[in-house]
This record gives sequence, structure tokens and C-alpha cells, in this order.
Amino acid sequence: LMVLTLFVSFAFAEPTASGLVYSGRFQAVSAAQHALAEKYSIAEGYNEYFMRTVIEEEDGSFTVIWEPGISEGAWPWLLGTYTAHVVGDKVEISWTNDGKSTYGSLRDAEAWGAVQLHQIAEEVKTSFEMIDSFAAVEGRSFPETDDYPYISDPEDYSNMAEAREAALAAAIITPDEADAAARMALKEVYGQLEWDRLETTDEEFQWDIGMLNERPVIVIHYDLWGQGATDWEWQEGDGYYVVTVNLQTGEIEEILYANGLSGNG
Repeated sequence: LMVLTLFVSFAFAEPTASGLVYSGRFQAVSAAQHALAEKYSIAEGYNEYFMRTVIEEEDGSFTVIWEPGISEGAWPWLLGTYTAHVVGDKVEISWTNDGKSTYGSLRDAEAWGAVQLHQIAEEVKTSFEMIDSFAAVEGRSFPETDDYPYISDPEDYSNMAEAREAALAAAIITPDEADAAARMALKEVYGQLEWDRLETTDEEFQWDIGMLNERPVIVIHYDLWGQGATDWEWQEGDGYYVVTVNLQTGEIEEILYANGLSGNG
């Protein structure tokens, strides 16, 4: 694998003007996303096509992994897996398809990188489906999906009944206060969007409470649609936002943004 080492500075290492604090986990994941965009041109919105896993290592470093969100047929092999290791201000990032060509269309590119992801997103904008994308993988010959080197999800977050009870017992701030902090963080991180349209995807998600590596957190799911349009038309910043807030410290632990252009809507 070809590994690129990047050095980054964290924009949120200290409390911001609003008083929000962004945790080391948030800073590491942000640095990893920056490295993904800088080396591979994979914008943050393309989290839509991957399962992003964050691992807090025992030595204080972080590993961030983007695995294909579709596990059928040739998809895992075409999309590949991206892995970033974050140690302090240094990020090393690689791709299982490093060295393969991403030149060409969905039908003939050896591997699918930023160009092909953009093609898929554009397809969804016009048809609301991925008909051409699925057709493009038919007939491609790859090993069985079970042979693909998936990395198992770490058990670092749990919202089972026991974890939820423990988190609520340890909480200092309320879910409503966490929601307010999460909304403020989205405005700070992503800038001028039509945040008055931001909605929680489901009331019960406001109570997605549990333990993240023994820290009590709440995970809040939002969506943002219809900016600047009366009919459905994707705008920059539209999609889904998932914010994890520490219920003891109020720190923003993680934000995941996905553009919503996976063709599943």
C-alpha cells in the first residue's frame, strides 16, 4: 500500500468563541477526513458510500476506516477501503486500491475513486436511483465478498439498556442541552447553510444514549433538505448529520456528514 503522511493543525484545539469544546476524537477524525480529501479527493459528503469506523487505540492514537457501504458483488473491491492512522498532528492514510487506475467511466475503471463517486452522485441527482452504477458492476469478475479484508467494527459504543442507564447516571448536561450544543457545532464547522431547516430524523434518536469507551454520550441524527428550493433538489450541504456529544463535559466527540446521494431515498 502507498501511504501518505500529512501534518495537520487542529482548528478546535481550544474552546471556540461560542464556548464549545471539541474532543481529541473529533480533532483526529477531522484530520483523517482532511487527509482523505487531500490525497484522494474524497469529499466528506461521500461518507454516504462508506461505513466509517473510528478506533481509539490504547496508545492514544486513532484509526479511522472507511469500508464500502455496499457488500454485494464487485462493489467492495471497486470502492476499496481507506485507512487513516492519526498520531498527534500526523496522519498516515492509504487505500486498498492504491496503484490501480481510476481513469474511465463506472464501466471500465479498474477501481472507483473520487471521479466515479461523483458520477454516482450525479446519477442520483437526476434519477434518484443508481441504475447505471449497479449495471456497471454486472459481469465484473472479483473474488467472493467473504474474501474481502473487512475490519470488524470495534465495540467502542453501546446503547444497550445497561450502557444507557450508566450514561444517564453519569450525565451532567441534559439531552436538550446536548442538542443545542450539537446544532451550534454544526454551524461553526459547516458555516452558512439554511440551518432553520435542520431537523432530527426521528424523535427517538434524541435519546440514542450510551457509553463511548466509558464516556457517557448522546448520538443525535439530523437531516437538512430543501435549501433554496421549493421542490426537492439537492443543494450543497444537504444530507445527513450525526453528532456525538459527551454528556459529562459537553464536548463534541464526533460529527459525521453524508450527502444523502446513495440512491436509497
